Amino acid sequence: MFLNQQIFLFLNSLAGRNKILDYFFYFCAEYLAYVIIVFLLVYFLYKFYKSFFDFSIIKKLLIILTSSFVVWAISQLINHLYYNPRPFIALENINVLFEHGNGDSFPSGHTTFFTTLALMSYLYVPKWLANTLLVGAVLIGVSRVVSGVHWPYDILGAFVLSFVGFYLIRYFLSQKAK
Repeated sequence: MFLNQQIFLFLNSLAGRNKILDYFFYFCAEYLAYVIIVFLLVYFLYKFYKSFFDFSIIKKLLIILTSSFVVWAISQLINHLYYNPRPFIALENINVLFEHGNGDSFPSGHTTFFTTLALMSYLYVPKWLANTLLVGAVLIGVSRVVSGVHWPYDILGAFVLSFVGFYLIRYFLSQKAK
């Protein structure tokens, strides 16, 4: 727990120093998720239109979104089974960039969903787009630590859960294709 707290305190110390940086971290923690979803939807709708309405393109989008929701749901189950108070509850005098509920923090649901979404995208979109989505997922995770609403281990747990979920889903999809 010591390392988790030390990393948290270092990252959280970045908040409250500069209004522009605070806004950047706040935006990434709270709103980048919407940008990612819109970006992915626009990409798939464009491909759908350009393909003369090939519904296999929509199927790919649905696989990405459904997989992300399934892994996110597992993260929420873990969240309810394992109590881990958020940093702003466990520590005093930290920088909190926005109001957040008092629920358990492990693993980060936002980071789990968007990391899984990015990883699943590697199966169906160009690498540049999947890389961009993965950078977005990492920014969401790190920004939630800087903002004071998650511990670093919450983000690490979300990454691990997302990678395990991705590999299991990819295996399931490959078996189904046989």
